[in-house]
Amino acid sequence: MGQTSERADARALTLVGLWPVRNSFCKVSEALQAQDRKRDWLALPAVPLPTELAAKLAVAMPGVASGLDRHMWLRSGSCQTLEPDAYFSLQVRLLEAVNRSAVGALFRSKIGLDVTEAEVRAAFDTDFAAGAGERVRLQCRKVGDRTLVTGLTIGLSATMDEASDLATSMLGAAPIRSRCSSGLVDAAGSSRQLRSRNEAVVGTVGTGASRAGAAIELR
Repeated sequence: MGQTSERADARALTLVGLWPVRNSFCKVSEALQAQDRKRDWLALPAVPLPTELAAKLAVAMPGVASGLDRHMWLRSGSCQTLEPDAYFSLQVRLLEAVNRSAVGALFRSKIGLDVTEAEVRAAFDTDFAAGAGERVRLQCRKVGDRTLVTGLTIGLSATMDEASDLATSMLGAAPIRSRCSSGLVDAAGSSRQLRSRNEAVVGTVGTGASRAGAAIELR
């Protein structure tokens, strides 16, 4: 969830990225990979997107302000067949589907409260497909004596295209395991240091998710 109550992402999940699980930086030059590792992602080549889509992506993926879209295109977009506009349009559409669903409603209702993995998985099962929740895991981090939910990782089928829907894509992936059973959904403006540090950092796919063909992470 977002940082301040005035921001569009304050009450909605936002996008980190979509990536193939086993591949990265496909046919990307060593020079560009070295530049990417410096983490000055705004120095990377801009992603060519239509103006309207670029505006939508900037809202859906706040990390665009730090060049996250450029990093994700080199890291993961290079390892699939969609053009940049189709690749990012798909991600925005999947994010919107989650935010409109019982999942989005659950997270909005839990701001400032704990949410459990079981509740999140049940919401996915309710609005997308029975068994979809088994393809989801909470991303959490300890901050002091609290466990904060910092995002969701969703396992997806490797055979996705521009028209893929979320339910079918989730059921095309194997179930994934989670290391976090519950955590606090922090209110807008709280844990600001954690949020500002995470916003432009791509989440890693950990134990269990390698059985999926692709993964999308939301925060």
